[in-house]
Amino acid sequence: WDDGFPIHSPAGRFPPNPFGLHDLQGNVWEWCLDGFGDSTLPCAPFTGLRSAAPPGTRCIRGGSYDAPARFSRSAFRGREAPHMAYNDLGLRPARKLSEDSP
Repeated sequence: WDDGFPIHSPAGRFPPNPFGLHDLQGNVWEWCLDGFGDSTLPCAPFTGLRSAAPPGTRCIRGGSYDAPARFSRSAFRGREAPHMAYNDLGLRPARKLSEDSP
């Protein structure tokens, strides 16, 4: 979180990780589709969602510029109500790749 920016850094400002992905941890928390619940529940086939999670909250991951450094990892799960909005909470758009994508 100590990157020299007063708030979040511009997207893509730092080099990608070994998988070619940018900004996965420490910039802004990212909403996840999973509800926040028991992480030992089995995942649904194909989607990976834990369908038995309670409906009141959603997972957030990745930490943010104003969170302690120990939260800046993908394994840390936080939670928020889906209607909440903060300046350190964002999302990561994703799309399904076609079968012939590299």
